[in-house]
Amino acid sequence: MNLADLTEDEQAILGAVSRFVEERVRGEILRLEQAGEYPQALVDEMKALGLFGLAVPEAFGGLGLRTTVFAAVMEVLARG
Repeated sequence: MNLADLTEDEQAILGAVSRFVEERVRGEILRLEQAGEYPQALVDEMKALGLFGLAVPEAFGGLGLRTTVFAAVMEVLARG
């Protein structure tokens, strides 16, 4: 997917996820893995960002993202 194909809202969502990964996940993940800790604080932040409702239709409280945008978000998260 080309970023030019995204709406402004979709670009904002992808940008927010990218910032979250860079600012919060990358610095913590190695420590959490080595300590064998569950990343509850990061999961709570992901909930607050709405990441668990990305593909859920808006009528049911989710963001209702297109499949291609959902996949792009998952790629960003996986890189983190």
